Order: sequence, then C-alpha cells, then structure tokens
Amino acid sequence: MNIKPEDIAALEKFFSNITLPDELQLNPAIRYTRLPHFVYTNLDLLRAGKITGSTAKLRFDDLVDIKNLLETNLKNKLTFFS
Repeated sequence: MNIKPEDIAALEKFFSNITLPDELQLNPAIRYTRLPHFVYTNLDLLRAGKITGSTAKLRFDDLVDIKNLLETNLKNKLTFFS
C-alpha cells in the first residue's frame, strides 16, 4: 500500500479538529501514553517522508486505528483517560 498525501492530509484534518486525550487504550495490548505527541510526531514524519516502507505503513495504520477508535468513542460519548 502506498500512502498518498491526501490520506495523510485527511488524518491531519481529523486530528486537528478534535481534542486528543493524553492517553488512549487501543486494545488490551496497546496503550498510548502522550497520545498527542505520538499522533503529531508521526503525522509530521509521514508528511515529510522521513519514514518509509513497512515502518510508514505501521505508523499510518496506527493513526487510522486511533482515529477509528476516537470516532467510535465520540459517537458513543465514551470518556478517555486524562
């Protein structure tokens, strides 16, 4: 899968329009601490092409998973760690 600039731009738009929690439990095995730092650092690296190949795909997929969970939680009005 090639990550397109418009895919990164769509993620940037989503994340810029919400307030990110400090932490997020993605699943029983993965908990993000310093979530805003993780999101914005990886978006910057992807946009700049500083990570490529399988590493870029993993980070992009992480961001998509975070976005999907946040959207689900926003729809269900669940709370996050703060």
